[in-house]
Amino acid sequence: MTGPRRWLGLIAALSVLLCAGCIKVNMDVAVAPDLSTSARLAAAIDTSLAEMAQGEGGAFSDLKDAPGKHWTTREYQEDGWTVTEAIGHAGPGEALFPDEADAPKLRVQTSQRRLSLRYDISLVTPPPPPQLTQPAPPQQPGEKPEKDEEGGPDLSGLASAMMPQIEIGISLRGPGEVIATTGTEVGTGQAEWKLSLADLQGKSAMPDCRLTTEIPDWLNIGRLASQLVMRGGPTDAGMRLASAVQRGLLPNPPVSATAAEKLSAIDYLRLLEIIGKLDAGAGPLATEAIVEQFRLNDEGTTSAKIAAVHGKLMKLDVGTLVEQAAIRGLADALK
Repeated sequence: MTGPRRWLGLIAALSVLLCAGCIKVNMDVAVAPDLSTSARLAAAIDTSLAEMAQGEGGAFSDLKDAPGKHWTTREYQEDGWTVTEAIGHAGPGEALFPDEADAPKLRVQTSQRRLSLRYDISLVTPPPPPQLTQPAPPQQPGEKPEKDEEGGPDLSGLASAMMPQIEIGISLRGPGEVIATTGTEVGTGQAEWKLSLADLQGKSAMPDCRLTTEIPDWLNIGRLASQLVMRGGPTDAGMRLASAVQRGLLPNPPVSATAAEKLSAIDYLRLLEIIGKLDAGAGPLATEAIVEQFRLNDEGTTSAKIAAVHGKLMKLDVGTLVEQAAIRGLADALK
């Protein structure tokens, strides 16, 4: 079945369902550390209306023609909904989705950092057809409905009626912690996008779904931790380094950085001491704010800056300073 015909069949089915509850469409995609991928696509409609949409082809009918090792489909009922579900798995280097113009496109790139491995994940989903996202043109009294390119009725007016009825959810999950995303972070390594057809009206593309996650590189962390311990650092330096990386508190440049740009083990030892003292005296949130303010976690930070901050901070009683600042703040607020 061609892309346009499949969409028209789906539109016809949806038009029957407008009078009742909403329609839910979800796409959940996950990337594993070895770059294998998996996905769950599901479309749910009210069970009492499901029979009305039969004969128009499943929402994921094209996936049935994909390699069997990649996708399985099924239909089931749950809590008053009839769910059409497609579940796919692909190994490292294999394409998860069919290589078709109107199929989703999943792209995953990795970059090796000094203390971690970073995953840049993007999902490009095909836009809904214009019939669903463009308002109907004004029709003169007595004028007959026009036909679209496929010879069927012009369904562009369907969008305004369907907008409150359809919920679309997209989620991406990658290894480790979220570093950046264009969506809303909802869990460890996961972000989501929630929208309705109203959000897409007049737009030619779906939202830009991008997610960057990061996992510690335990081999490199172990090597650096050994150097810290040899220089008098804490015996749990490895765990402290991993925690600081996950909190985004350490410079973590790409391995392609030149030797002159790389910080030494002493620099990282001083950074751990800075983080430890701030955590103990001011708390984790204040630590993260101060490190960010002084850009101690910036990829371009220098040994001189780290040494300067370390030298001043180690002489301070951070807890007392925080207490005094809190007292002054409360006193001013209560005046």
